[in-house]
Amino acid sequence: MSGAASQKGAPGSGKLSKRVAEKDRHSRSGVNDGPKKNGAGGKAAWGKLGDELNADSTPDSHDPAYSEFSDEEDFVLTEVDTTSDQVLPLVKDYLASGEATETLKSLFELNLPQSYSQFIKQGILYACEHGPFERELMSRIVLSIYDIEPGQVEEGFKLLMVRLPETKVDVPDAIDITAKFIARAVIDDALPPRFTEQEPTNADARECLHLARTQSLSKHAGTRVEHIWGAGDMVSVKRLKQEVDALVKEFVASGDISEAERAVRELASPHFHFYIVKTAIRDAFVFTQHERHVLDLLHHLLKIGLTSPEQFLKGVKVIEETLDDLKLDAPNAGQLFQSMCDKGKKEGWWPSDAANSVAQAA
Repeated sequence: MSGAASQKGAPGSGKLSKRVAEKDRHSRSGVNDGPKKNGAGGKAAWGKLGDELNADSTPDSHDPAYSEFSDEEDFVLTEVDTTSDQVLPLVKDYLASGEATETLKSLFELNLPQSYSQFIKQGILYACEHGPFERELMSRIVLSIYDIEPGQVEEGFKLLMVRLPETKVDVPDAIDITAKFIARAVIDDALPPRFTEQEPTNADARECLHLARTQSLSKHAGTRVEHIWGAGDMVSVKRLKQEVDALVKEFVASGDISEAERAVRELASPHFHFYIVKTAIRDAFVFTQHERHVLDLLHHLLKIGLTSPEQFLKGVKVIEETLDDLKLDAPNAGQLFQSMCDKGKKEGWWPSDAANSVAQAA
């Protein structure tokens, strides 16, 4: 990161906190039905679609519209392994907590090259393997990163393009998902529309950009991308959290497992069951007399296959990552966490991966 860029986003200047606070509240995607300023872009001055036809045909690497995609050969971006290693924990923390302000401060404090672009790459790769909740969070923080280091947004997406051939081996729909991220970033003015018009020799990247261009320039694109991640976006997540909180509170008071199961089924959101696990365990820390009820509920949800072991483990990890905060309200949270795990293991239903995670945290 250049010295000038570092000064621009320095926490001490107050600009980082102010911008993140403003941009974290929502995406720009729902304001208009197309790219802002007729696609002319903001502070990076990308120009309108078609302007490039009148430009000098010789690429200028100092031009903000320059893209290494324009070269005859595919671009090659040198990744900094140490940056990648230090950024991934921040990605996981952010997607567990949703705290953009603290995440961006931590990225700045790393003071490493490519920290923001690596965060975009690592975060979207991670979100590709998860659900709408994580994808919406990543779309939002991309917009915040643009307001701090706009150049690193495009660089982050280029890094994703390079990785597509191997990413789709583990995530078969990686091209489609990445295209949606790009389309969302274009509509949010975090990427210039012409980014999608490049023609890399990498066939996967070319297909991805074509899909993104179609989505971002279609009629009423702005309205569509506002909920591009479907039922698990942030609007729905807020509602789901409220319903889960009420569900767990009612169950803890009544102990009625059949009613709790019915309520969980009605949520119709298997990707959000981790939050049920997290909320139930958290409430058991505060209302220790209901620990048995909570264990019985978690056991039941796993036994009937309503909650997957992966969602259970994810919920346990969220508890693990927020344990220090939970101890403020429940000082014995660590011991209680370990106790619940030990009882579940003894009864033979607590997943081994989750047990190992608890042992490390407690």
